[in-house]
Amino acid sequence: MLGSCSLQSGKGVGSRAEFKFNKDNVRVLRRNLRRIKLGADIPIAPIAPIAIAIFQLLQLLGADIDMSSISKKCWASEFMTAFQGLDRRNCFIQNVYSRQPIGIKDFVVDLRNRHRSVWLSEDQVEHGGQLSKLTKYHNWVALPFRHNSAYGRPLHTPRYLYLDLGRHMQRNIACFRLHAHKLRVETSLWHGHTPHCDLCSSEQLQDERHAIFLCSCTFLCCLRRKYAYLFYDFSAHRIVINEEGSFYFSHAGSEDVFRFFQYQDNGNYRFISELMDFFQRTEQPNYLAKGYVP
Repeated sequence: MLGSCSLQSGKGVGSRAEFKFNKDNVRVLRRNLRRIKLGADIPIAPIAPIAIAIFQLLQLLGADIDMSSISKKCWASEFMTAFQGLDRRNCFIQNVYSRQPIGIKDFVVDLRNRHRSVWLSEDQVEHGGQLSKLTKYHNWVALPFRHNSAYGRPLHTPRYLYLDLGRHMQRNIACFRLHAHKLRVETSLWHGHTPHCDLCSSEQLQDERHAIFLCSCTFLCCLRRKYAYLFYDFSAHRIVINEEGSFYFSHAGSEDVFRFFQYQDNGNYRFISELMDFFQRTEQPNYLAKGYVP
C-alpha cells in the first residue's frame, strides 16, 4: 500500500494537500480521466497527487533496478533471476536495466521452449529399473508438441476427451494414461509386494507395456483376440498365437506402447477400459465413475 504523499501547491494557491492512495481516489481518477477524454474542464488538483505518487513509485522501482547489480535480495534481482534458461535472457535483462518494455510474444515463446527442454530432459530411472511416471508418460503416452509460437495451445488435446464415451470409460482411459491403476508396478509401492506379474510365469514387471502386449494370462489373450485388428500393424514375427488361445508378444519396446496409444480408433479406448476393469475387478465400486459420491 502506498503511504500518503504531500503536495505543495503552486504559486497563487498557497495550500497544502494530503493524498492517500485508496479506492475512492482511484474512482475519482478514473472519472476524471474519462472527462479528459471527453474534453471536459476539470480541476487539476485531484490528479496531481496521483501523478506524484506514480512518479515516486517509478523512482523507487528505478532505484531497486540499479541496486540489483550489487545485491541479490532486491526485487529486481529476483525478477531477473526468472529469466534463467530463456533464449533471449540477455535481451530481457537489458530491457529491465534500460527501463524498456519486454515483448510478451518473445517472452512466451522462450518460456515455452524452456518448459519443453525441461520436459524432454526427464529420462529418469527409479528403483528396480522402473521408469519414472514422468518418463513413461513422455515416452509412451504424450502427444507430439505443437509448433511453438506465442499463440494457441502448446499441446494437443487427447482425442478421447472429445468423444462421448461415457464417464466410466473416460475415467478408465485417463487413469491408465496417468498410471493411476491397479497394476502391480503401482500397487507394490504401497502394499510392499513384488512388482512382477502374478498372472503369468514371465516374471516381468506388470506395467502398462506388459499388460498391453506381453502378459500371457487367459483374459488378456482373449482381450487381444477380441481387438486383434489393433495389433495388425505390429511385427507379426513377435506375436505368439496357438490353438490354446494364446495371443501375446514375445517382446515389445517403448515405441510399440507409444504407437498403441497414438492409434486413433474407438476400439483402442474400449480395449484399455476393459483392461482396467479386469485389474479393478476386486476393488470397491467406483462411485466417481457412476457420477455420485456415497
